[in-house]
Amino acid sequence: MALLEDKLINGDVAGYCSSSDEDDNSVNSKLTIIKDEDVQESKVMKRIRNTGPKGVIEDWRIFRDEQKKFEKLKQQKIIGEAKRCTLTGQVVDPELENIRLHRFQQLKDCASAKGKVIELNSKEEYLVAVEGTRNSLLLIHIYEDSIDACNTLNYVLTLIAARYYYIKLAKVKASVLKMSSSFSANALPTLQVYYNDSLVGNYVRMTDSLGMISIWLWIQKSGVQMSKKREEMDFPISIIS
Repeated sequence: MALLEDKLINGDVAGYCSSSDEDDNSVNSKLTIIKDEDVQESKVMKRIRNTGPKGVIEDWRIFRDEQKKFEKLKQQKIIGEAKRCTLTGQVVDPELENIRLHRFQQLKDCASAKGKVIELNSKEEYLVAVEGTRNSLLLIHIYEDSIDACNTLNYVLTLIAARYYYIKLAKVKASVLKMSSSFSANALPTLQVYYNDSLVGNYVRMTDSLGMISIWLWIQKSGVQMSKKREEMDFPISIIS
């Protein structure tokens, strides 16, 4: 996979990102999503492979499908218990209330996602952000604090978020996505553009030679060109006025 990473860094940079083989075997031991259902997790994680940002999406969709099936059965059991408690006057299981509050928080987070740069703190949050791009544009900056160009791009994104609240913006550290140290050193900052759950633009190694204005202009130009259905996009053709 190192060869693929080299190709991405030195060749065509649009459309895909990858990490190295050294991370392929680390996901099973480091990634924990369901702490109280280890058996269910182990069955799913056997099929997961870390192939970088694009592969992360596919891997997590597989995991999420299995997780949703498991949670659906669990929730059906809880709801059934809740109905029984309602009829008998017993106290409702607090886990049902936790599920309701969790869903409410998800809706609240989704509504507040525009107008600021959201920090994604896990692979699951990364996937949720991508899956929430129906009829909207999402820019995700893959970064590390130690890289000056990443700090520059983060600053530009905060300005864009404050002015253009209808554009969804997020950032995630390469280490959170389990990218290799080589990728972090040679490919960051990376900017991904999603529309309708699809990756329509993927740009690596936006070096610190790009100043704040240059990056802003680049986003304006590329944001228009990368959309396959730009006439449907809910953002203006001119980012800078």
